[in-house]
Amino acid sequence: DGNNAGGLVGYAIGEGATSYVVNNKVENSTITAYRDLGGVIGTAGANVEIENNVVYGVRVIVNRDGIDAEGTPKAENAGMIVGRNLTGKEIDGNNETVLPVATADELKEALENGEDVVLVENIAIAKEDAGTNGYGATGINVLNGQTIDGGGNDISVDAWRTWDSAINTTGGLIKNINVTGGMRGIFVNHNSTFADK
Repeated sequence: DGNNAGGLVGYAIGEGATSYVVNNKVENSTITAYRDLGGVIGTAGANVEIENNVVYGVRVIVNRDGIDAEGTPKAENAGMIVGRNLTGKEIDGNNETVLPVATADELKEALENGEDVVLVENIAIAKEDAGTNGYGATGINVLNGQTIDGGGNDISVDAWRTWDSAINTTGGLIKNINVTGGMRGIFVNHNSTFADK
């Protein structure tokens, strides 16, 4: 029910001399607070430099009026790197986030938004929820430069026909994942609508 909650620092004041929050990795955690919560820092004050931090598989949950903002917080003063930003600068740049996903809808939405993801549950994809490419249906599309970490979990798809694939990629990083069902598991596609992204 409090505020100023972070995976690493609750409140980085940064008054006077510059304070640095750099080169940290916060992973596989859940941060819950009423407001001002972030994957790395809850509230970042003036003169705080925030660089090269990695938030990996972290859930930021806003505990206010029944609002549950897992993964991508929707409440004010909540974020995957910093919740409340008083630095006067944008906090993204070379900080990285890998979002946790537990359902097919979460996975597809995150990938479509260009996010890197880690699976925290087995995920099943139905044929009617599949996307398509020039070579048939595809459960998900991993864009060039994206990462999907299965976390040792499964992606299962309906038994599809020839040319269909569970995962279509044009050059992303796919690791620690078990693919079940489908004609093809992972299809490396050099010629699709995703190739130029």
